Amino acid sequence: MQRVRQGKVFGAAFMSKSIDVDSQESWQKAMKIAQRLFVMPQRVLLPIRLLWRQYLLSGRNEGVQEVDPAAYASVRLIDNTVSFKAPLYFAASQLRTDKFSVAEDDTSKALLKTLGPGLFSVLLSLVWLYRRAAKLGAPSQWVQFSPDILANLEIAFGIADESSKIGSADGALLGAIRYMALGGMLAKNEEQFKRYSNLHIRHGRFDFEDEHTRWSCDHAQVATCLLQLYTFTRTKIPERRDLESPMYVRLALLGKYDEIPQSLDELVTWAKFIHLLDTLNEKRGGSGVDFSWLGIDEHRSKELHAHIRNVYEEGSTFTWLKRGAELAGDMKKHKQSLKEDQEEEAVSQEAPQTEEKQKPSEPIEPSDIQIPGFSQEELEGLTQDELEQLKEFSDMASE
Repeated sequence: MQRVRQGKVFGAAFMSKSIDVDSQESWQKAMKIAQRLFVMPQRVLLPIRLLWRQYLLSGRNEGVQEVDPAAYASVRLIDNTVSFKAPLYFAASQLRTDKFSVAEDDTSKALLKTLGPGLFSVLLSLVWLYRRAAKLGAPSQWVQFSPDILANLEIAFGIADESSKIGSADGALLGAIRYMALGGMLAKNEEQFKRYSNLHIRHGRFDFEDEHTRWSCDHAQVATCLLQLYTFTRTKIPERRDLESPMYVRLALLGKYDEIPQSLDELVTWAKFIHLLDTLNEKRGGSGVDFSWLGIDEHRSKELHAHIRNVYEEGSTFTWLKRGAELAGDMKKHKQSLKEDQEEEAVSQEAPQTEEKQKPSEPIEPSDIQIPGFSQEELEGLTQDELEQLKEFSDMASE
C-alpha cells in the first residue's frame, strides 16, 4: 500500500498523519461519488451493458459489425428520447462520416450500425455522465472545467482511432472517464475543487495525493468505480477477469504502467495510453510525444500533433456531447440537407431489406417483461421478436 504524509496546502496547516490511499474507507468514499453520478434509468443502462459485452465477445474488434438482435431491441427505446438520440446522431455524422452518409435512416439502430457496439456504448454512457455532472456541479466551476472534458475526449479519440492497439471505443472511454469522475468530485465539494483546479488541472496535471487530502479519495478511484458500475471492467467473460481488480484499474488510470504486472497486458496498454494523454496535457499539445508504440507512423504523428494543438488553442469540436434536446431542430435540418444532397446526386444506396421470419412461439406480452425503468407503454411499441429478445437478455444485462 502506498502512503503519503500530509503537509501544508495553500498555507493551511493539516494534521500530520499517514494517508492510506488504498484503504477501504477511501474506496467507499469514491464509490459514493461514483454512484451519485451513475444514477440512471434502466432503459439507458441496459443497451450500454449489452453492447459493451458484445464488443468484448468480438475480441474488441471494431471491424465486426454484427450486433445481437437483443441489443437492437434495447437501443430502439432511445428513439423515444431525442435528448439522448441527437448527440449520438451528430457524433456518428462527425466520427464516422462515410458510414453515416449511407445509413438507411436516423434511428438508433442505424446509428448503432454506424458507430459499432463498443463506441455506441461508450458515447451513450458519456452523454449521461456529462449531464449528471453538469446538473450536480456548481455552474461557476463547471463552465470553466467542462471544456477540458470535451478537449480530452476529442484528443483521445483522434489518437485511438488511428491505432488497433487501443481502438476508438477504449480510447474515448479513457479520454473522458477521469474527467467525469472529477465532475463528481466538483459536485461533492465546490470550494475544494476550485482550489485543486487552480493548482493542478489548469496546468494540465493531476495530484492524487492532494486529492486525498481534500476528498479522502482520488479521481482514479472514482473513475474505477464508474467503470465497475457500467460493467466496463466487471464482467463474467473469463478472458477479462484481469480487469476486475480495482487496484490495478486505478493504477492504469493513473498511468502507472510500470506498477502493473505485464501479464495484465490490456491494463498495461490502458496505463500507457493514459500516460500519453497526461504527457500531452502537460505539454499542451507540444511536439516530442511518441506515438510509434501505437503503430502510428511519422507522417500521421505530425498530423495528430497539429490537430491536438488546434484543439488546445481553438477548443473542441465535440460540442454534441454537451447538448441534448435543443439538438432536435438541428438534427431535422441536417437530415433534410443530406436528403437534398442525395436527390441532387440521384443516387440510391439503399440495400433491399429482408424481414426476419417470425418464430412460432407463444406471444410475449409487454406485461411479461419486468425491467425497472421500462414503461408498459414503451414496451407495447416493440415487435414480438424484439420483446422475446429483450426478455431473454435483460437478466444477463442486469447481472
